Amino acid sequence: MPSKTALQLFANRRLQLACAVARQVQATVPRYRSVDALAMARNIDHVLRAVEMLLKSNDDHTLIEVLGQLKQRRTGQGFSSSDFLVAVLCTLPVIRRFFSNHASSPERGLRYYEEVEAVLLPFYGRWAAAQEADAFADDAQTAPLAESPLVADLADPQAHGGKLLAFRIMTIDDADNDDLTQPLLEAQS
Repeated sequence: MPSKTALQLFANRRLQLACAVARQVQATVPRYRSVDALAMARNIDHVLRAVEMLLKSNDDHTLIEVLGQLKQRRTGQGFSSSDFLVAVLCTLPVIRRFFSNHASSPERGLRYYEEVEAVLLPFYGRWAAAQEADAFADDAQTAPLAESPLVADLADPQAHGGKLLAFRIMTIDDADNDDLTQPLLEAQS
């Protein structure tokens, strides 16, 4: 369970975190650029409230319910299950950067993040495994996996001249007008 200080820091900046996660999702998963950023940030705030409940009490019921409702809404809008899963995982790098930048020291921030990650990552794994059977059915009724812009971009080795790509991690301080059409950065070789 995360320390009281980590939980307080998380709770105090939850709305800013939600906005940063929304930007991260839109930069990482091209399909989400069609979703209103403010509405998505509100949805992510609900997710982060449920994450906070999980972190405080180890009760995952609310988070399962919130993710299920959002997944159902997105798949109903034609999003693939893989796009939704990547969007969910976008919370982790943003939370890591947040703690690193807002704790009393980077080392303490990393420790806070690891406390949160120790709870969230196994939860995400269990949740994704539970969704696996539904994912095939959802994808069959929505856009096939190969039609996902994220998958298509990653599957084409020539799309970026065969260079390794990495995404920029959003912070809560990033401007709201980031150019999300250019989310990829070349990784240093």
